[in-house]
This record gives sequence, structure tokens and C-alpha cells, in this order.
Amino acid sequence: MTSALQPPEQIRAELLAAAGRRNRRRSRLALVAAVAGVALAAAGTVTAGTIAGWFGNEATYHASTLAAVQGSFPERLGCSAPSGGSVACTEGLPADGAYPYHLVLRVHPSSGGAVGGGIVSPQGTAGHPPDGVPGWIGCSVAGTGYRCNPVDADTELAPGTPVYQLDFSAWTTG
Repeated sequence: MTSALQPPEQIRAELLAAAGRRNRRRSRLALVAAVAGVALAAAGTVTAGTIAGWFGNEATYHASTLAAVQGSFPERLGCSAPSGGSVACTEGLPADGAYPYHLVLRVHPSSGGAVGGGIVSPQGTAGHPPDGVPGWIGCSVAGTGYRCNPVDADTELAPGTPVYQLDFSAWTTG
């Protein structure tokens, strides 16, 4: 601690040491800010479409001005293979020959985003949904079940639409 009784050289040394500590803190803060900036830029890039490159599969969506989808939706659906572009689903685990899906999100008004994922086999082969089976679907109530449509690149979905992902157990590799 400095005082009027200390020699000027000691006071000058203490002030220089304190200035050095402040400069090191500023340097660390600048480094943290730079790393955070790079991370945020990378996050923007991921949202823009590189999930597919990392995991092998992706779907993007944006909210439309259509009437909002209301009501609750189950966590799990069992869905048939697509027919005519849409998929018929029922609540719960799938029957034989049907595919299991699980709820991943509900579309918020004035929003957009991406869902992505994938698997890799022990041999390093990237996985993908079976041919003709969508990895992600957006659903609405239809009678006693649900009518769902594939969510692909830049799909327009009504606010409140539930988006389901095909369970990885149904994905294939090769």
C-alpha cells in the first residue's frame, strides 16, 4: 500500500504493477469477447444450414401467417409411411410397419429455425431416415389421429405447429 512515507521509487513500482494487472485483465476480457464473437458467428452459421454437414440431416422452417395450430399434442406418435405427401399418425408407440416419432418443438409466431440430428454407425457411416420416410414432420389434428407433412428446407408452418423427429432407432446407415 502506498503512503506519503514511502520513497518515490517504491510508489512508482507499485503503480506500474497495478497498471500491469489492469492491462492483463483488459487483454483477457478482449480475448473472451473475441472468442464469444466467433462463437456467435458460428452459431449464426449453424442456424443458416451447416447442421446437415455436421450430422447428416436437417430441416428448416419459418412461421407463416396461417391460423395458429391449437391444442395439446402427444410426446410420441406412430406414423405410417408417407402417402401422397402426407403421413397418417396416431398417438403412442407405432404399430408394426409404422415409424416412431417424438415431439421436438412447437413453432412460435414470427419465428424460424432449424432442427437437425443424426447418427453414426460404429464403422463411421452417417445415418439417415429410410428412403421416402421424412426425418421431421409438422402435424395437425385430423379426426381421431394426426395428419403430418414433411418438414424439409424452408418449410412454412403455422404458429403452434408441433414438429416431430423420427426416432434414431428407425434411421439406417449405409
